[in-house]
Amino acid sequence: MQSAVRILISFLLVVCVFNLGYSQKGKKKKKKKQSTTSKRAIVQYNDGSVFIGDILFEGTLNMKMILSTNDTVNLNKAYIKRIKRGDENISLFGGAKFHYTEGFFMSLQFGGMNSDDFNNETSEFTFIGGYRFNKKLAAGLGIGAGYNSTFSFGTWIDAATIPIFAYARFYPIEKKVKPFIAGRLGWGFPDNNAWGGDHTGGLYFQPEIGVNFASRRRIRFTLSIAQQVQHIKGSNVNFDQFSNPVTSDYNLWFNRTVFKVGIDWK
Repeated sequence: MQSAVRILISFLLVVCVFNLGYSQKGKKKKKKKQSTTSKRAIVQYNDGSVFIGDILFEGTLNMKMILSTNDTVNLNKAYIKRIKRGDENISLFGGAKFHYTEGFFMSLQFGGMNSDDFNNETSEFTFIGGYRFNKKLAAGLGIGAGYNSTFSFGTWIDAATIPIFAYARFYPIEKKVKPFIAGRLGWGFPDNNAWGGDHTGGLYFQPEIGVNFASRRRIRFTLSIAQQVQHIKGSNVNFDQFSNPVTSDYNLWFNRTVFKVGIDWK
């Protein structure tokens, strides 16, 4: 498991540095863009009132907006608690919540399952770095640490893997609680140091359905259910009643339903 953690941390550092550089570049473009284009914004008052629309005029003490209802309002800046500038591509919803529709994102997901008799167990932690192309489609690459166990061939089989995969997510409709269909395809590399096992890696595949919750911040949560498929081969050594070693070879397809929670950033 230590090797999986080291690889995962290295991948996270590379993606974070890349995203930091891109965000700084994006801020420079954003400042230039604000001076030449209409300003989409979410304005929140201290009393909880929320105004969503385009800024027609902004001075030191007040601002004028045309709302999504086509009404025009004058706002006193002394009563404004927060302004969310909408230069970034976002979909706005009630309660000043929104979804990003374009740009880079990162996602952390944790999933697992246990059978009633605890003879079958699956858990995984994954990180995904990707790009939203539009309101409906996002794609990227991911890495993680996975674990599967089962009681088979008269012995316990523990298999730790490091999945590296391509990722895609599709949003059929744009809603405040936005449903999605996602998929992963890659390879689960063996992590034999984790549990002292002896197994190979294999194909890693995972279809998924879930929902993404709109937020007022850069972070939003996801809930999903997936079907994890992981192929491995290996061997286990046990001892019979006379203390003679008995070797069992196995060729397994783990096919498990996994419940997941996740955090998307930006």
